[in-house]
Amino acid sequence: MKPRILFLTFKPPYPYTDGGKICTWGTIKAIVKADGQVDLLTLSYKEDRASEELIREGAKEQLRNVYVQTIDATPSLKKVGESLFSKYPDRTLRFFDKKVAGFIKEVLSTGSYDMIIFDHLSTGQYLHYLLHENIKLPVTIYRSHNIESEIWEGMQKVTQNPFLKLFLSVEVPKIRTFEKWMAKTVNYVWSLSPEDIAQYRAWNVSQDKLKLIRSPFVNIPEPIDLPSRPPQKVVLTHVGSLGWLPNEYSMQRFINDIFPALYETYGVNVILGGKRSEQFNKYEGVTGLGFVDDVKKVIASSPFFFIPVYVGSGIKIKLLEALAYQRIVITTSKGAQGFEGRHRDHILIADSVDEWKGSIEWVLNNWDKAVAMAKRGRKLVETLYSVDSVAEDMRLFFESI
Repeated sequence: MKPRILFLTFKPPYPYTDGGKICTWGTIKAIVKADGQVDLLTLSYKEDRASEELIREGAKEQLRNVYVQTIDATPSLKKVGESLFSKYPDRTLRFFDKKVAGFIKEVLSTGSYDMIIFDHLSTGQYLHYLLHENIKLPVTIYRSHNIESEIWEGMQKVTQNPFLKLFLSVEVPKIRTFEKWMAKTVNYVWSLSPEDIAQYRAWNVSQDKLKLIRSPFVNIPEPIDLPSRPPQKVVLTHVGSLGWLPNEYSMQRFINDIFPALYETYGVNVILGGKRSEQFNKYEGVTGLGFVDDVKKVIASSPFFFIPVYVGSGIKIKLLEALAYQRIVITTSKGAQGFEGRHRDHILIADSVDEWKGSIEWVLNNWDKAVAMAKRGRKLVETLYSVDSVAEDMRLFFESI
């Protein structure tokens, strides 16, 4: 079976400049590898415009068509105000455009598709529209990147901004209600981790429609060799957008609550790469590089990679990337959520100050074991999160329906 698939996503997946895009583009590559015939339909807007690179790369990856639809998704007080009086969440309304919905109707009427994939919750308003218009749909799949309501519920609990807290007190229940509706409405849900599947089951989503389709890493890079001896100075590196509110909050919490003890005890330094990382330059021992073109260069600068996550949901693509480069990864319990590896077998998990200090001490005193752990982490990424591996799971799925 070579299924004809319309893949609808809410932001251009190429160039893949963040974890969500890596996740989406890797999935598209895996679908093609599994003999799927893909038409990609992506939204494009001021904050994330589609480029000619997407069209060229789409042709290179043998996509049948790449459709780009321009919308206005810029957040504003007016839109937030309107969403407060809607039963639908701002996270879906902001990406809905009636003209785009009409274009999707037209494409569906002429494309003879076997499936339509709604990539991320933000595309869900289009599913709602199509059903309301009584459009005959092919097999519907919701590709769930994470449990979206969990992210914003976490931010609601920790934010000190009274306006954000008030907005999220209204927004979070609507996101959760919409997530449940979407999962129960589509024919299948592609979840990235067993934890996400467990949450959908807790929401009484049928087990038959829940499928574990992991997030494939677009191109697994060559590993970076680790030194034969532990470094004399411990440097923790991190690359990721700190313009994303949950990421910014998590890094700020780490710098405030954990880092001072590491700096005092071990002389630990931190190097951050990514959007808005330069805001942390005011802290002694911390270097924020801002946006970096060469992620590998930053990751290669130290054997250690750290991922402090206190608010979030779903598997972290930056964790897979660091493991693929064969780094010694230290993360929080929330940062390890969705990852199918184990503590001290593939990664190190630390939440409290003592656990972070203990993890660094364990690595320095057990260097050979730490290196072996990093190699096992790399191997796990190759085994579970490669395009080839995920494509095989997709092929079995396509054959089963």
